[in-house]
Amino acid sequence: MTEQEQGGRLNAWGLWTLRGLLQLGGSSSPRDLEQHVAKQLESALTPGQIARIIKNNYLRWASHELRKSGLVAGEYGTWELTAAGRAIAEQRRDESIELPEDIEELPPDQANYNGPTESVPVTSFDGFQVPVLRALEGGPLQKQELLAAIERANGASLLPGDRRTMPSGHRVWSFRTSWTLTNMKKDGLLTNEGRAIWGLTESGRARLKEETGWSLSQFQRSKATVRALGTGPGTPPPPPPPRWPTEAWLDLDDELPPRALEAIARRIRPDLGPTPALLRGSLARNVVLYGPPGTGKTHIASRVAAALTEEAEQTPDGARKLVQFHPSYSYEDFVQGMRPDLKQSQLRYEMRKGPFLALCEAAQEDPDNFYVLVIDEINRGDPARIFGELLFALEYRGQPVDLALGGQLVVPPNVVVIGTMNSVDRSVALVDYALRRRFAFVRLDPEPDAIPRVRGDSAATKRAALVLTRLNAWLTARLDREHAIGHSFFLNPALDLAQPGALDAIWQEDLLPLLEEYFVGDREGLDEARLEWGRVLGDLPGEAVA
Repeated sequence: MTEQEQGGRLNAWGLWTLRGLLQLGGSSSPRDLEQHVAKQLESALTPGQIARIIKNNYLRWASHELRKSGLVAGEYGTWELTAAGRAIAEQRRDESIELPEDIEELPPDQANYNGPTESVPVTSFDGFQVPVLRALEGGPLQKQELLAAIERANGASLLPGDRRTMPSGHRVWSFRTSWTLTNMKKDGLLTNEGRAIWGLTESGRARLKEETGWSLSQFQRSKATVRALGTGPGTPPPPPPPRWPTEAWLDLDDELPPRALEAIARRIRPDLGPTPALLRGSLARNVVLYGPPGTGKTHIASRVAAALTEEAEQTPDGARKLVQFHPSYSYEDFVQGMRPDLKQSQLRYEMRKGPFLALCEAAQEDPDNFYVLVIDEINRGDPARIFGELLFALEYRGQPVDLALGGQLVVPPNVVVIGTMNSVDRSVALVDYALRRRFAFVRLDPEPDAIPRVRGDSAATKRAALVLTRLNAWLTARLDREHAIGHSFFLNPALDLAQPGALDAIWQEDLLPLLEEYFVGDREGLDEARLEWGRVLGDLPGEAVA
């Protein structure tokens, strides 16, 4: 479609959106653009009509259509004019825009919320497509029945922010689902018959069959503006501000996935301090980070350990330790065991403390500071044999447990245990159920956005992020989500992503060897992977590589 044809099909709200973005320098947040356009319309419309435009998201719907037409781009939370969009906006900047005559006034009691707001992590719009398809797989449903079915099936996986209230008064998740319904109908995936009854088309059924590796967590990297807690009727008061143990913890928000940090914080509760005065029960601060290769599991565990112990008094045993489990690692290596004394001329054995027993004893002597043990590749050893009676002590903090070789083990509440687990290795990924019950499991998926965030926002890093996104989409469909590629492969500072051949080097030296393991015994699958890599590089849009 030519620019002239695109410009000719724009409605009033599309033109106001393009013009507003042009006047604001080419990019804007949705909220700022709405306020800018509202001011432009003050002479033509009543305050009640302007409030209706904002509440009914006329400009946001227009932006969505402009994005599909290639006139607007940008991540969620930012709208940017593309070259084509700017050309049309410049061409029609002085044109008189005829507004619809049937804009109703918004009653005063429904006026848009003007109280305090905050930005919270939520599920992106695209994340609700598969839940919609699955809910309608059994037959058509009315909208309220459809929303209820989606909540029953996916409620436990929604983020807390998904249930918050938007300034317009809508719940985030139900608003985004409603938006998704309309766009899926435009894409030919759904039908909308009389009495708001929604159903699947044949294209919708075909799309559902393709989504074998789907997970809602893959889409939980967006943010939304919601009403601040405690500002509406019936809303709970805002929680007291957390008292993080060190300023270093706050810095993690700029480096690591917010959802992962929130999940870790929920389990280890750094805001309660190293040794909280619990009225009853015990605080079992045990977390396992799991996910595909290259998703930063060990890096995140190490960064969290460093943040927790930054101000700890460094004892001879250290405030944090890192061990790696492997097939020959044993209880004697980890907790306590008999070892030959090589300093003696005659063969003698002595009892030696393992790293975990030493850490726990040091933590008991220093209750005012955190002590952290990072266990890398926790599933590569035999966890039941390595942990032994420690399984009980991990859960029931502060209670002594008799050790097999004498003495007692106490895991105090200021000890944090963080394990990492590569979930793609199915031969070892199934850990002991008793161990699983005593740990919180936090999934880490590939984060393409981490590439420009860590290595700088540039055309090269955006290209790498797009390559990773598309390759993982193919791998998830061809294998499953456990066989995705992590973003860490693109973060090696030794490779300048802007240099010619950088992506080819990553493919030859990092990705291809891994894919050879993924497709071992499947030469055809490996050949398909090679072809897909070439297709991904060749199909990138011009603006992504410029």
